[in-house]
Amino acid sequence: MSLEPQMEWLKKFPTAALTKFRWLAKENSPVKKLKALLNFFGVAGVEEWTALWQSPQAAFRSSVSFQRNPYAVAAWLRQGEIEAQKIECKPYNVSLLRRSLGKIRPLTIEPPEMFEQRMIRLCAEAGVVVVFVRGLPGTRVYGATRWLTPLKALIQLSLRGKTDDHLWFTFFHEAGHILLHGKRDVFIEAKGEGCRETNSNDKECQADQFAQDFLIPPDKYQTFKKAGQFTLTAIQQFGQALSIAPGIVVGRLQHDKVIPFSKGNTLKRHFRFSEN
Repeated sequence: MSLEPQMEWLKKFPTAALTKFRWLAKENSPVKKLKALLNFFGVAGVEEWTALWQSPQAAFRSSVSFQRNPYAVAAWLRQGEIEAQKIECKPYNVSLLRRSLGKIRPLTIEPPEMFEQRMIRLCAEAGVVVVFVRGLPGTRVYGATRWLTPLKALIQLSLRGKTDDHLWFTFFHEAGHILLHGKRDVFIEAKGEGCRETNSNDKECQADQFAQDFLIPPDKYQTFKKAGQFTLTAIQQFGQALSIAPGIVVGRLQHDKVIPFSKGNTLKRHFRFSEN
């Protein structure tokens, strides 16, 4: 059997990045690279991979992001599965998840070394695994949500955008999908996609609204906007009153075009993956 079709399949993946991130072992031989990639996906061959990830029944196919770059996105999603296997998780409990989200919200003011493990633990106790997986070239993904089993959901975050407003909005957006939508749905959030208009039947719009309202209660947000004071001090005080990071307030005001995107960015915190 000719190896040429399999070698062509191999070339479609960002193998240099997969090796750099240590998701794949460094191999010089193309055949060994192929074997390593198949092992990474846990499949015996390219046909099996295609059946899992590109068949009409594959849940990922409905995502515009997945359709644009299915190979890189598939690798990113697969790494999320691998990371999720390392986290012990109790069966899903909807009421416990809501309570956990309430405890996570004030963690937005904490540095990563304080909030990361605690948010992971709180979610795991409610049946949701949270993993941070750096994005691959070309994926443009912020996050993803899917159900690994009927009793175990996965929230995968990439740190795309690198600021606290992006991170926390994405996290609560994904949590909204878990609470509001079906267990067969798969959601992949990427730049330039998502909610494009106010539509109560659009699941991305529903998740957006959930995240916005959970982070900043609508009545308090409207009162703050009506006051018309958007100095850095006023934004910091509003965030403090709500027990959330001021960068989240800045991001919301920018998104709603209340302030320009050039204003308030000094209040945002930047995150990045550690190099190891």
